[in-house]
Amino acid sequence: MNSKEANDWLTLLANLGVVAGLVLLAYELNQANLQAKAAAAHARRTEIQVAGTEMALSPDLAEIYVRATNNGVETLTATEKFRLTEWEFGRLSRVTLRR
Repeated sequence: MNSKEANDWLTLLANLGVVAGLVLLAYELNQANLQAKAAAAHARRTEIQVAGTEMALSPDLAEIYVRATNNGVETLTATEKFRLTEWEFGRLSRVTLRR
């Protein structure tokens, strides 16, 4: 085997190594993307669960929400309307901004 043939074989092996490296890089990027999506979905579910817990454990907010639902928003005081509006804005933000 002369040096030209050896050089051709080495070039072929190097090119195969580059192709294999690109395939592995694409696989790694795909796995990282899947992991990032799973982490984002988990964070969103956790945030929604925490918000639900806050609503359930807040005696004032739960009472305001029930009163507004049963009797209408006009029966609330200005402070209660503000709290309900901020709660609903936060809920809307959690639902729409994370899609």
